[in-house]
Order: sequence, then structure tokens, then C-alpha cells
Amino acid sequence: CACSRALDPGLGNAFLQSNKTDLALSAFKRATELDPKYRDGWVLKGYAELKTNPPAGGPHKALNSLKKAEEIDPINARTYELMAIAYTQTGDSDSAKKAEEKYNYLKEHNQ
Repeated sequence: CACSRALDPGLGNAFLQSNKTDLALSAFKRATELDPKYRDGWVLKGYAELKTNPPAGGPHKALNSLKKAEEIDPINARTYELMAIAYTQTGDSDSAKKAEEKYNYLKEHNQ
């Protein structure tokens, strides 16, 4: 849907760059509501959830968003990079390591 792309990454990224993570999170949330299959909306929503201070549900909410992005596109390296950070923040070092390995593999293979 073109409407989600108008909100995200444009508006959401502008909010992130201005350190207005709550507003960015709202924009990305709206984008994923308008287009549930929009991978980048889910990735950026997860990123905003990791950056929100205090975390808006913290890494657990971020992981939910990132897992949706993974379902849509399982070969997007950025998804796994953020998943590794989120898993680390939850204390799940095994899952963090697996996500980091996927990230490194995909990054090497230009995915």
C-alpha cells in the first residue's frame, strides 16, 4: 500500500533522526497497520522499540515486530542484526548468537 510507504520510512525516519522515538514508533505502528506485509515497517518498528526510552515494551516487543519482518522476508540481514541486539537485551545469548550468525551470513552474501 502506498499509504504505508508515505508514513514510513519518511515520517518515521525523520522522527528517529530527531530523537523523537515515540513519534517514530507511532508512525511505524501505523504503517504496519495499513500494510501488514510491509517488511521495512516491521523492521523499523522493532528498531524504534529498541530505541524508545524507556523501552516501549523493550526488546520483547521489538522481537515480536522483527519476527513478523522475518516471516515476510527471511533473508533480510538488518532484521537479524536487530534481533541479535534484542535477544542480547533479554539475556537469551543462544538466540542472540544464532541471529548474529544469520546476519553475518546474509551480510556476506549481500542480502
